[in-house]
Formats: sequence, C-alpha cells, structure tokens
Amino acid sequence: LEAKPQHHHQKKNTVHAHDGGVVVLFKNVPAEQSWMQVKEKLKEKLPEKVVPWHVGEVSDKAQCSVVCPPFEGDLKFLEGLELDLGGAEVKCEICFGDALQQVLKALPKHIREKRENES
Repeated sequence: LEAKPQHHHQKKNTVHAHDGGVVVLFKNVPAEQSWMQVKEKLKEKLPEKVVPWHVGEVSDKAQCSVVCPPFEGDLKFLEGLELDLGGAEVKCEICFGDALQQVLKALPKHIREKRENES
C-alpha cells in the first residue's frame, strides 16, 4: 500500500482539512452571474477529468462555494485562482475554520459523505 501524498499548509491544524476534496469560496461574484457560470469557468481552468463535485448557489453576499475532488497539487492550483465572470476577475479562496464549517453544513448529504470517504 502506498501512502497518500499529504497536502501541507501553513496552519498545522488545517493540514488534513482538504484531504477529501478542496472546499473553496469565490467572492464578489457579479450579480448577473449564477452558479452555472462559476462551474463552467472553473471546469475550463481545472485539469482534465477534474469536475467540481458541488457548486453552491451564489449567495446574497455574492459568494459561491465549490467542492472539488482531490487531485494532484489541488491546494496550490486553487489558491489564488481567478475566474473571469462577466468581465470581473473573481478570486478563489480556500476555506478554513468557520468558513469551511459553514460550507460543509450547507452541502447535500451525499456530497458530504463522498468527501468524507475520500479523506
């Protein structure tokens, strides 16, 4: 059995937070853009065969959460990623702590379980 490659992050208590799939938040999504545009633009940027597991509705705070399956170099790849949505550059932020818990709580049960099974 081979050991799974571990992702390292500055905060020790968050090292394993994204082993089952990275949870990110896109902030300042333009009002006319929906989760579908976020998903399409993200799919264009992601490595081949990597498809987001879940893309949430754009909230009233103009934020859209996304759960991606684990892939090689996922944290590095997604950190600071920008999407062009309706002419605006929308930055990707990796969720930790409270933000991560909020997104996980809102996920459909089957997505949450899939993510737990991957970690």
